[in-house]
Amino acid sequence: MKTKILFSILSLLTISTIFFFIFKNQNTVDTENISVPINYTLLNYTVAEITDISCKKSIECITPGKYLMRSSCPYTSLCINDKCNIICPSPKNNYDYRKY
Repeated sequence: MKTKILFSILSLLTISTIFFFIFKNQNTVDTENISVPINYTLLNYTVAEITDISCKKSIECITPGKYLMRSSCPYTSLCINDKCNIICPSPKNNYDYRKY
């Protein structure tokens, strides 16, 4: 009886550990040390491009010049799920400052 209980506990711990490692890195976004213009926020953003460049922190990602030259959005790069992504942050308070 004790063996069955011990086996059940070990099985649950093993399964829990497996699920933890599978799901722990999903949707990880590093926004630390990333600055955006005053009237914009990283709480919401649109992904413009997902690159093939691997990363652990957003500071490792460089925004390509073709995005920096556009005036439609203050593009920046974030490390999302260990890949560099070029994103367009959203305006604060749903007010689109790009119109004016």
